[in-house]
Amino acid sequence: MTKYKKGLILAIIGVTLMSFESPAIKFVKASGFDYIFFFGLFLFMSSIFISVIFIKPKKIKYVFLADSKGTILAALALGLSNIFFIYAVKFAGIALPVILLSSAPLFCAILDKIIFKKSTPKSIFIATFFVAIGIIIVVYERLDLNSIIGVILSFLCVISFSMLFVLLSAHKNVSRTLAISGGGLVMFMISLPFFKFEASLSDIITIAIVGIFITPASRILIGRSSLYLIPAQLGLIAILEAILAPFWGFVFLGEDISSSLIIGASIIIVSIAINTIIIAKKST
Repeated sequence: MTKYKKGLILAIIGVTLMSFESPAIKFVKASGFDYIFFFGLFLFMSSIFISVIFIKPKKIKYVFLADSKGTILAALALGLSNIFFIYAVKFAGIALPVILLSSAPLFCAILDKIIFKKSTPKSIFIATFFVAIGIIIVVYERLDLNSIIGVILSFLCVISFSMLFVLLSAHKNVSRTLAISGGGLVMFMISLPFFKFEASLSDIITIAIVGIFITPASRILIGRSSLYLIPAQLGLIAILEAILAPFWGFVFLGEDISSSLIIGASIIIVSIAINTIIIAKKST
């Protein structure tokens, strides 16, 4: 098996697993902060366990100190992006937040230019224009209060998520597993004042499956695939989540998929896909 095929398989499995996260959020009936509390706790515990296995307890301190500032900032960005995403799904359903999240590569490039003054290909700005049109089409018929709040939270999630990748690209010594465990801890700490323990046993089991297995496994698989794929190729595969997650929501939870959502999402996904292919060709 070639390195490319190996990376492709790892990335597809990782993204497919990740696509079940938003349906799980919608399925759980507990409040957003109850979800955040348990998810943060389970994510923190599972990531620490993984860190102990792969880094060894004696080395964790030194791995953290190798770039403590970068690790803390990455954990904060990850924790906030997850909080915003969970509440975006609670308010606006699965499709809208996931589709808007697919525009993260464009935000990464824009933030890179603003913060680190890196050159940005013209294709990014062209794609951003069409993505904006797609977002307007998606949002236009959803002008109720919940959807508007969901859109705002989705954009905050995209900005936080993009900032995470910008930070990781700038801080090469940051341990991904420590950043993930730190993100879980951030979620846990922020949710503590608002935690009501209204979650049922089935809710807790669902969150445990996501926090202990799905999220860590998907991130590890995607992280491993980055060893064999260039970022543009990985970004193209990641778009698969924007297709699968709404599909799972439709099949398992009966979420409506309107014609405007399909049209707007198609414009967004095609724009990002074309931009990613252009970048991939320039990278080879």
